Amino acid sequence: MTDVLTSKISKLLTKSVAYSKGSTYATKVGNVSLGSVTVDDTIVGTTLTLPATPIVVAYRSGTSGTSNNFTDYLNKTMPSIWTKPANDSFTTAFPGTLPTNGTFQAASGSDGVAEYVRTHNGAITYTELSYLEERAAGGVRSAAIQNNSLAYVLPSSAASAEFFAEAAVDEAGTVTKDYTVKSATAYMINAIAYGLAYKAASTDNAAVKSYFSYFLNSCSPKNAAGAGYAPLSGSILTKALAQVAKINAG
Repeated sequence: MTDVLTSKISKLLTKSVAYSKGSTYATKVGNVSLGSVTVDDTIVGTTLTLPATPIVVAYRSGTSGTSNNFTDYLNKTMPSIWTKPANDSFTTAFPGTLPTNGTFQAASGSDGVAEYVRTHNGAITYTELSYLEERAAGGVRSAAIQNNSLAYVLPSSAASAEFFAEAAVDEAGTVTKDYTVKSATAYMINAIAYGLAYKAASTDNAAVKSYFSYFLNSCSPKNAAGAGYAPLSGSILTKALAQVAKINAG
C-alpha cells in the first residue's frame, strides 16, 4: 500500500487510515513530494477504497513546447511546489533530481507518451488532447483540472476558448496567459498557436493577410474543435484581427 504522511503527528500511515477533518497530509509520486492535501470534511459511515496501483509519470524526452507549456502551468499555479520556471526540457524544469526508481519514464513525442499511458495501467502524462482522444477506445482518459472557481473541468475546445477569452496580447501579438481567470467553465492548461507574417506591402503579403482573416473568421470556427483545437473568441479574437491588420500595411 502507498504511504501518506500526516504533518500533525509526523509518522507514516497506510492509506487505509481514517482521515480526520482538519488534518493535512503530504502527497507523493514515488519519493517525490507533490504537495499537501487538507481534509475539509468527512462523511461518517462512508468508506472509499483506493487502488494500490503505482503511479508512473510519462514525460517527453528531449525538448518540446508541450513540456514548456505544462511546466509553465505548474510553476505559475504552484510556485512553492514546482519551484523552477518553464523549460522545453522536462528534466531541466523539474524541481530537484528526477527519480530513477521507475516512477518517471521518458518517451519520445506526443505519440510516445500517449502510447505509454495506453499500455501501462497507472501511468499519467501531459499531451495534446487529440492524442488521448485517439486512444479512448484503449481506455485512455483525460483528467478534469480544478480551476479558480473550484470547479473540475475536462479539456475541451469550449473550455480552452473560455480560458483565453480575455487574455492580454502585447503589441507584437504575444499572448500572456492569465492563470487567475475566474470563469467556472475554463480549463486551465492550454497552449496557443501563432501565425507569423511580414508587415511589408507586397502582392504575396496581401494574400497572406487574406488567408489569416479567413482562418480566424471562417475556417477556425468551423473546423478547430473537430481537430482538438479552440477557435479564438471574445476580446482575444478582436486582438488577433488587429494583428492581422498590420500585415501588408507597409
